[in-house]
Amino acid sequence: MLTDGWGKKLKKQNEEGRMNNRSGFTLLELLMVVIIIAILAAIALPQYLRVSERARGAEALSTVGAVRAAQLRFRAQDPNNLYAAVMPNLDIDIQPSTLWSVPAMSTSGPPAVGSVSVTRLGAGVYGGQSVGITFGSGTLCGNFTPMMPMPACADD
Repeated sequence: MLTDGWGKKLKKQNEEGRMNNRSGFTLLELLMVVIIIAILAAIALPQYLRVSERARGAEALSTVGAVRAAQLRFRAQDPNNLYAAVMPNLDIDIQPSTLWSVPAMSTSGPPAVGSVSVTRLGAGVYGGQSVGITFGSGTLCGNFTPMMPMPACADD
């Protein structure tokens, strides 16, 4: 490519004496752009997957937190001061999820203790991992690795 001393492109005459003004990208320039986009995608995709899995974990925490709040309301109104043994006894409507199992409750007799947990559905990397919360203290538990480290679930 011919340029003057100032970086301005000069037009070149072809054999017929006409000015040839070529514009466009070379194959090398297009290849470099594709490589740069591929590198950025390789960096961004794993981060996006981690963030989306954390959002799914937040959905699970929201579900178990809502069940815990309903259990605390139930226990406050129960004459025996016990937690509900089954979900229909609670004043909460849990919508079915394609990502998480139906909340599984664990309650035991006096003193009334219990916890609720949900399990990640699917056969992927996080399939079978769970998130839970104890009713009394509200301690988070489980083994869902995208979230912060949590102890194993046990009734309190």
